[in-house]
Amino acid sequence: MPLNFKHRNLTNNAYELLRRMLKTRDWSNLQSMSVEDRFLDINTTIQESLDIVPPEKEVCIPTKFVIREDWMTKRLLKSCIKKSKLY
Repeated sequence: MPLNFKHRNLTNNAYELLRRMLKTRDWSNLQSMSVEDRFLDINTTIQESLDIVPPEKEVCIPTKFVIREDWMTKRLLKSCIKKSKLY
């Protein structure tokens, strides 16, 4: 069974764009909110910015590249794949 997970590619460029987006936002409305509302507003803003700058991508690793045993190393996995191609 293939291994599926979500991933964000957070490069230095993405961090810089995220920093600029958060810096340009008007944060003055936080002063008139309760603590819970502030938390929700900050959390929502950061999540929306993360969805724009480095979007989440679905990554699928085929079954033959998934390490199934704890003792199995990357080299052993590579050897198994090579052997299966030969035979």
